[in-house]
Amino acid sequence: MGRKQVPGPEQDGEERGSSPSSFPGTGNAGPDAPEGARQPGGFADGGPADMLAPGAELARLLAAATGDDGAALRSLGDQEILGVVAAGARMAAWAAWVQTAGLAEFARRRPGALSGSKTAREAAEEAGWKTAETWTRMLDQLTRAVILTTRLPHTLEAMRQGRVSEYKTRISEAQTADLSDADVAKADVILAAAGQVKNPAGLRDFARRLVARLDPAAAARRKERARQDAHVRIWQEDSGNAGLSARQMPAGDAVIAWQNIERRALDLHAAGTEGTAGQLQVQATLDFLLGRATPGQDAHPNTHTDEDGNAYQDTHKDTEEGACPDTHNGPDEGAHEDTHPDQNRSACQDAHNGGREGGRGGGRGGWVVNPVLLVPWDPSLGAPSGPAELPGFGLLDEHDTIDLLHAAADNPATRWCLTVHGHDGTAATHGCAPGRRTLEAITGAGTAAGLAARLAVLLTPITTGACQHPHAEPGYTPSRTLRHLIQARNTRCTAPGCGRPAAACDLDHTIAWDDSHLTCECNIAPLCRAHHQIKQAPGWKLEQPAPGVLIWTSPSGLTRTTTPSNYQN
Repeated sequence: MGRKQVPGPEQDGEERGSSPSSFPGTGNAGPDAPEGARQPGGFADGGPADMLAPGAELARLLAAATGDDGAALRSLGDQEILGVVAAGARMAAWAAWVQTAGLAEFARRRPGALSGSKTAREAAEEAGWKTAETWTRMLDQLTRAVILTTRLPHTLEAMRQGRVSEYKTRISEAQTADLSDADVAKADVILAAAGQVKNPAGLRDFARRLVARLDPAAAARRKERARQDAHVRIWQEDSGNAGLSARQMPAGDAVIAWQNIERRALDLHAAGTEGTAGQLQVQATLDFLLGRATPGQDAHPNTHTDEDGNAYQDTHKDTEEGACPDTHNGPDEGAHEDTHPDQNRSACQDAHNGGREGGRGGGRGGWVVNPVLLVPWDPSLGAPSGPAELPGFGLLDEHDTIDLLHAAADNPATRWCLTVHGHDGTAATHGCAPGRRTLEAITGAGTAAGLAARLAVLLTPITTGACQHPHAEPGYTPSRTLRHLIQARNTRCTAPGCGRPAAACDLDHTIAWDDSHLTCECNIAPLCRAHHQIKQAPGWKLEQPAPGVLIWTSPSGLTRTTTPSNYQN
């Protein structure tokens, strides 16, 4: 019996897969494949077995496809091998459901097993005996089983049908823990669908945004409760070295502390200190903790790192192109403030490196290291309309967002940019304002147009559909203005499922510049370094039929499409 595809929210940078429905499969046959090897079970992308729900029939087909020792797999094509892997994942999700359902029933038969009482410990001990697991792990499993059964039944059903993995159910359970029963019932339906189309990182991000919409106070309660467990821990690494971590710190202070470490590491590199980026970050951390970091002694206030981790000096003028400073490495280099209300999302505050007189040894007096902060901003409220995002770190609540914006506003080199999205949620226009701005400048603007006027931002339309190359440039390297238009259109790497921020990606010419001599919105898209290399590997193909629409084809013939980011998701 085939499984229905329940429509769900699509991830940032919409991804669609091809679904060839014909049988036999369309994968490339392996080198040892005999005649007719493409028809063993229809495991090719979109084939009958590829769409089959977990159960006895799928288990039978998997047993036939793999054989007793896996030797039968050599007769399958590439797509069919991947189909077998995916089918195994559906069966694993079903097996996890079996355990979950069984533990929930066992807990029901042990009154008080979920109250944290002695009974719970005893029930977990029994389960541990049977499964050869620790009682602590089984207590966690028992608790989760009842939570999924009582609070997240749609998510549990999706796991039974093999559509959502056990790992994803853990994400949904953790993110909704502080919601009321009424709100979690709403979230359950949405997350059960979202888990079928999003990878774990995308689901976690989506779930946090959903919880913030349903009950903004829930995130605050969770943060405050977790902060009661704040601690610093030291441990011995297996190598004999030491590890040191601080947990549950205030987000704003932690972000600025990390940027101080990054900044110090760049200064050490610029001063000629040898070591990898990680080694210099460790040295910078120890410098601060041991009192070795001395403000005023670092000589390179505009040092950045390029995409390969090499230090360079920023020579861009404040007025150059009327745009934000360079944003090569995302959270390490540029502060975007994405201000986007429900109908008009604005975008980007680049806090340029430098700004204070003297050295850069630390402190909180101005956010000067160029992190990119994306803030959905409602001009009519003069406040964020949802969780902000610090790419590479995660989502921030309104308190931490305002805290960081005030810190950025203290720096005279801060840049503010605005992206306005259209009715479909994709970016429509973008522009940046040189010079210092304060939060008061955007409070009470009323509309996106009013906000643009108060910021003195000239908004440039972002090209969609048939491209007439209105922003094409003659050189290989896109200007800052063009770079910003592309990063506002596609806010993340345009490979399927990748969540790396566009500001931390390479801007790749889809058709090589040597072949096209076209540096334009319709021929450039952000690709993280890993996917940039994959795109260039043998057998891979990437097309951009319209600006921001990327069609990927793998060596086995799988096809996936990503589209411009939707700011409303």
